[in-house]
Amino acid sequence: MGVQLQQSGKRLRSFSLKCFTEDSSSCFPGILSPGYDVRPQKFLIPFDPFLDSDDLNKEPKDNIQLLNLALLRDGSPTLFPSFHELCWLDLSDCESLSSLPIDLFKMKSLRRLYLSCCFNLEKFPEIEATMESLEVLILNETAIKELPSSLNRLVNLEELSLYNCQKLETIPSSIGSLSKLSKLNLTFCESLESFPSSIFKLKLTKLDLHGCSMLKIFPEILEPAETFVHINLTRTAIKELPSSLEYLVRLQTLCLNLCTELVSLPNSIVNLNHLSELDCSGCCSIVNLPECIAHLSSLKSLNLSDCKRLECIPQLPPSLNKLLADDCPFVGGMIPNSTKKRTRTWL
Repeated sequence: MGVQLQQSGKRLRSFSLKCFTEDSSSCFPGILSPGYDVRPQKFLIPFDPFLDSDDLNKEPKDNIQLLNLALLRDGSPTLFPSFHELCWLDLSDCESLSSLPIDLFKMKSLRRLYLSCCFNLEKFPEIEATMESLEVLILNETAIKELPSSLNRLVNLEELSLYNCQKLETIPSSIGSLSKLSKLNLTFCESLESFPSSIFKLKLTKLDLHGCSMLKIFPEILEPAETFVHINLTRTAIKELPSSLEYLVRLQTLCLNLCTELVSLPNSIVNLNHLSELDCSGCCSIVNLPECIAHLSSLKSLNLSDCKRLECIPQLPPSLNKLLADDCPFVGGMIPNSTKKRTRTWL
């Protein structure tokens, strides 16, 4: 078993003991310097990068709570349910892992599951029964194409990360039933073309879709979504935003940087009373901004840089103190002097 030793900010690279328990420190009093923090743990951390599942089957499993199998050679999933008290499982970088067993989601104590960089993992299994323990699910840089509708059986899931899942095409609408989900990472999911409106039922503060380059459709928002503060659509293929955008009643930041297909902003944007930052830089298809932008009473920063087709800038709200409009060939002389005086303006 592995133990971290720390003193005055210094950390030993590794210190490995077999079957370390709370009483083990008495067996080596002369080995450790006074002041080192030796924290007994009920977990197994294999340090051998060539470990395989046969080696694991030789280990006692009853008290194992944390299992780090990063770089496990054969990635065999059949042994995991035998770790009855397991609450933390890390299978990151297990490149041979191509599937997960259904039984994995029957583990009563599992709280965290890490599968980052399992590049051959293409299918996420159906979850057959409610799983109350799992709180964190990390699927970064896997080859998963879709998540099952039974995802909603992870009733206490708090964090779901799908960063750089380049083959992910869809998100199930059942995700809206995950009432505890507060962190969702969908950045750089390059094959994702849409996402369900049920996402706005979640208690997220941030929705980040940066780099979802095939994302064309922003869904209707069916009811007020009071927790969303930041929306990032940088480098997506969104063509328009729905008028129901106004249901994001607490939205403070809207980033549309390099949304080259976006042609306009909805008039309903005026109802975003808390919007303080609007970034439309690189939106080279926008010709006009809605006149109502003058009534965005909380807007402090507006970035219109590189909006090459933008023909005019309407009257701007008095709250604005930062305006960026460089490389906008048609608008340089159209900004009133009064606006230039009260804002930091870059043209």
